[in-house]
Amino acid sequence: MNWYIYLDSSLPASITLKGDTDSNPAGATVITTSGWLVASSIPASESRSAWLWADFNGASVSDATTRSLINNATST
Repeated sequence: MNWYIYLDSSLPASITLKGDTDSNPAGATVITTSGWLVASSIPASESRSAWLWADFNGASVSDATTRSLINNATST
């Protein structure tokens, strides 16, 4: 199984969503509408973890927005 996380539309430039599998935001992947492959070829008997962070550097009230975070798994 492959596990992807992606946004359904772009965020304002002042907001960034990041993800990683080691619970450390340093080196985390920026998640966009293109998606992030969290893990690939996951056996059905195993599990994986992911951590997400949002960076609101420079964000303002006018940047308020609603987006959907899509979590998708596909079999390989």
